[in-house]
Amino acid sequence: VNRALGRLLGHACSELEGRHVSAFTHPDHRAADAQAMSAMLAGETDSYRAEKRYLHANGEAVWAALSSTLVRRDDGTPLYFLSQMQDVTERRSHEAELRHLADHDPLTGLLNRRSFERELERHVAHVERYGSRGAALVLDLDHFKTINDTLGHGAGDELIARVARALRARLRESDVLARLGGDEFAVLLPEGGRDEAVQV
Repeated sequence: VNRALGRLLGHACSELEGRHVSAFTHPDHRAADAQAMSAMLAGETDSYRAEKRYLHANGEAVWAALSSTLVRRDDGTPLYFLSQMQDVTERRSHEAELRHLADHDPLTGLLNRRSFERELERHVAHVERYGSRGAALVLDLDHFKTINDTLGHGAGDELIARVARALRARLRESDVLARLGGDEFAVLLPEGGRDEAVQV
C-alpha cells in the first residue's frame, strides 16, 4: 500500500495494510475480481485489467483502472498479487456527461431528436413482432416566435423549460418525452392506443 492508494480510498496506509482488497471493492465488482484471481492462480491467465469501483472512506464510489499480476516463485508457486490502481473517476464522469449531452437536449434535459428516433425505432420493431399498440404525439407551441420576438430569447427558453416540466409531470415514467428542436416536442406512449393518446 502506498500513499496514492490511501488518497484514492480516503484511508491512511495503516488502515489499508493487511486487509483484503475486497473490503474496499464495490459489491458489483467482487465476483469478477474473485473470478479473475482464481483464473490467475489456476494459471489460465497471467494478468487482469479492468475499470472498477472502489469504496471511499466517505461511502462514495471511486473508479479506478486496475492492473493486477500474480507473482510466482521459480517453481511456479504463487507468492502474491501485484496490483496498481489509477484513479479514473474524473474521466468517467466527463464521459458520462458527454454521453448525456449527446442524447439529451441541453435546455430541458429531455431526450433529443436522435434519441427519440432511436426509441421510436425500438418501439416499431417491438410492434412488428408482438402486435400494434402505443401511440406517438407530436406537438408544438402556437405563436412561440412572438414570445421570442417580443420578450426575448431568455423568456422563450424559460417557456420551453416550463413546458418540458409540465409535460414530464403529466406523463408516466415509462412514456418517452423528447424535445425535437425549437418549440417542438414528441411523446411516445408505449402502451394503450388512440383513446389513451387523446386523453393525454
